[in-house]
Amino acid sequence: MEKENIFLSDTKESMPYKTIRGGGGKNNYPLLEQPLAHVRNLKQELDSIVNSAISPKQVAAIKIKDGFYLDISGKQGYDLNYKALEDERAGIQLLNIQSKDDLTKATIFVPRDKTSILLNKFNQFESTLDTGGNPKNNDLVRSIDIIREADVASFWQGPHENIPTSDIRIWCEVWLSTEKQNDCDVLTEFKLLLNEFDITYKNEHISFPERIVMLIFVNNNDLVALLQCSKYIAELNKCEEPNSFFIKESLTAQYDWVDDIKNRLQPEDSNATICLLDTGVSSAHPLLEPFMQEQGIHTVFDDGDLSDYGGHGTGMAGIALYQDLNLSLLSRDTISIPYRIESSKILRRQNNDSELYGAITAQGILFNEIENPDKDRSICMAVTADTTDGLPTSWSGAIDEIVAGVNVSSGGNENKRLMLISAGNALSSDLIEINYPDVNINSYVQNPGQSWNAVTVGAYNSKINIDDTDFLGYQPVADVGELSPYSSTSVLWDNKWPIKPEILMDGGNIACKDNFYSNCDDLSLLTTNNKLSENLFSTIWATSAATAQASKLSAEIYCKYPNAWPETIRALMVHSARWTDKMKQQFLPSEIPKKSDIRVLLRTCGYGIPNLERAVSCKNNYVNMIIEEELQPFDFDQRVVTNELHIHKLPWPKEVLESLGDKEVELRVTLSYYIEPSPGHIGWKEKYTYQSCGLRFELKNSMESLDDFKKRVNQIARDEDPNWRNELGSSSWYLGVNNRNVGSIHSDFMCVPAIDLSNANDIAVYPVSGWWKNRKRLKRYYDKIRYSLIISLSTKDTEVDFYTPIITEIQMPIKIEIS
Repeated sequence: MEKENIFLSDTKESMPYKTIRGGGGKNNYPLLEQPLAHVRNLKQELDSIVNSAISPKQVAAIKIKDGFYLDISGKQGYDLNYKALEDERAGIQLLNIQSKDDLTKATIFVPRDKTSILLNKFNQFESTLDTGGNPKNNDLVRSIDIIREADVASFWQGPHENIPTSDIRIWCEVWLSTEKQNDCDVLTEFKLLLNEFDITYKNEHISFPERIVMLIFVNNNDLVALLQCSKYIAELNKCEEPNSFFIKESLTAQYDWVDDIKNRLQPEDSNATICLLDTGVSSAHPLLEPFMQEQGIHTVFDDGDLSDYGGHGTGMAGIALYQDLNLSLLSRDTISIPYRIESSKILRRQNNDSELYGAITAQGILFNEIENPDKDRSICMAVTADTTDGLPTSWSGAIDEIVAGVNVSSGGNENKRLMLISAGNALSSDLIEINYPDVNINSYVQNPGQSWNAVTVGAYNSKINIDDTDFLGYQPVADVGELSPYSSTSVLWDNKWPIKPEILMDGGNIACKDNFYSNCDDLSLLTTNNKLSENLFSTIWATSAATAQASKLSAEIYCKYPNAWPETIRALMVHSARWTDKMKQQFLPSEIPKKSDIRVLLRTCGYGIPNLERAVSCKNNYVNMIIEEELQPFDFDQRVVTNELHIHKLPWPKEVLESLGDKEVELRVTLSYYIEPSPGHIGWKEKYTYQSCGLRFELKNSMESLDDFKKRVNQIARDEDPNWRNELGSSSWYLGVNNRNVGSIHSDFMCVPAIDLSNANDIAVYPVSGWWKNRKRLKRYYDKIRYSLIISLSTKDTEVDFYTPIITEIQMPIKIEIS
């Protein structure tokens, strides 16, 4: 018998928290054979730049910036001490950091009257020793190889072949630094400069901490002029352009099929909606019209055209409602759909202008939120741009802000959102050169799929039967339950970036004959067509179809738990996901894989295929416990310090676990929260980390006392007992901390003898660093972060009852031990 998930309250003990001390990694700076000659070369390079510049009077006369952009290069194979370059009080700003081929470069801005500060550091190296007997500023000086005046390439992020030439203008992103400046003042001053140079620009912009992003239409000469005159430029990048979509119309319209489905429809009321950000929706389609949200169809464009030019948005709507119309056509069951569809058109037919898609995405969401506020909204977007290596962009960063409820509306940080975006697709043409599934591993998740806060959706395959006579002799590429050949992955990303995609939904298959590869209607999902006068049905496939299905799943979870936080809905989707045996056979080389092997499975298939029943309900032998809490990670006491840790005492079926002895039980934990982003190519570590704050979890072992557990996770508790030794760390987690502790959702599980979990009823949630802590000048150290924590116990033995003793204990007061 199915039972509801268990939402726990009053389980928390809050403790003052200090991060466990450990040996940090040492920087790798080169040793100088001729240190005096080296520093004199650096001084000469800096002097040459300063002396070749025009005078202050000339600067004032022709409005050239009063300072210098410098390109500071480290030595190949060594670190660059870029932190020591910045001087907040003097206005010396670190603008961007670039690393390529083991060579690190930093671009800084130095006001004209502050170049002496940098020169003085070099002079001190020549003349002064520190307490250790080394030259003062030794790490800084020996880490610098060359100083030169910065040029356009110093600011350009991405391949240099994308830098505009002198004769052709292209749309570019310009990232403006707003440190110590009002955003509006910087934007106004920069737009005045653009107007003076007659440079076309878009009025839309995106605001991040200490950065503003806008679009400008420029050639190389324009960029050189802007760098000469503006002191606010931090980065330049090619504008992100979304990919075109493909929709195949091949099925004959059959109105009697539609009438049959309409007669079985049972619309129900709920507060849940799915907001599609796409090409628009043909809302008059007879299978869509009953479920379109009133006042829920919009466009971000001034032309007011709501039509779906290509059919992609209409196809997404059909999948979001019916999953696969084939299933509905073959069934005679009543079709109950309790949620509604909204549409915001963010792509149009002919668009020669580029758009700032982070701003466009936010506009599309806000149109529906304004018309229909207070909905349990799942935002669905299957629009992607070029492949990415996992680094944040303005688009992915904007999505992280949107989801976290930052800088998007007056709702403040309480207005958090749930967003599902497609991972983007591997190209079927690549299969000619690269075998399946290697083609997936070599295909990066596409921008903005690297977003930390959104759920990124990949695809698995459920279809292998080809009946179409046009495809005689063709074979399906993937088997049922395997990764779809369309699905992109994050295997080749740096390990520090989030696990993407997090989940897989059905994306169909590819047909192959004699090394020719093609999409095929029989291997795709049947959906609604936009051109009602031609066909009522069409097909859709790949990660677009998968993302629409994921939005359907999230809406169904919202219908079951309308008061749950978006962080919780996201966590339930991931927590309920499982890999198929075929996936494990594809990507795990043995039954006892190494953590590095598991990483490949995780970054191709995410956490697997989510399951609605597992997400929304419990059984006697399968229990989900959910905690929604808020934590203040940092505090200010002369400096920014870590603040608190939560230890949750869980209602626990201890006697049942003890009675099961060596029988295997699965414990699964998922921790979900939203970070506030700080994008920009400025290192993403230490002071310049992308995340505002991170959270982690730790579980108490059965052989561990509560006091010992506290000492294991909290330096303050350790300091009270200097003789304590950690001997009980857990190595039973399947994924392991290195695989799971990335991004802003962390999920792991262990399958162990039940007796080993009998006393594992305490779990800690604690903060890790972020820019709220390290960028003190922004004064975000008192901010709080919400989190959702899900803990489940399960066993294959259907006679076992975990649920009843947990409910019984909840009905009794839970005593929280204070020590």
